[in-house]
Amino acid sequence: ELVKEIPLGRLLVESDRTAENAEAIPPIGAIAAKVAEIRGMTESELVETVEANAERIWQWSSGTIVRWGQQQ
Repeated sequence: ELVKEIPLGRLLVESDRTAENAEAIPPIGAIAAKVAEIRGMTESELVETVEANAERIWQWSSGTIVRWGQQQ
């Protein structure tokens, strides 16, 4: 329910998933898909929102962001 209360302009999605804890923490794509579902958004809408927020909050360029499903 908390996901619904976060203002869209402050919404970010991240994960502390590593090779060591991969079985315990879902992949970022699964987390993002669930957040989009809960918010009633498409995954594309969520990606655009999260990228814009990260760029604004941390003054990142869009090239800095690694999208879920991509390898670093």
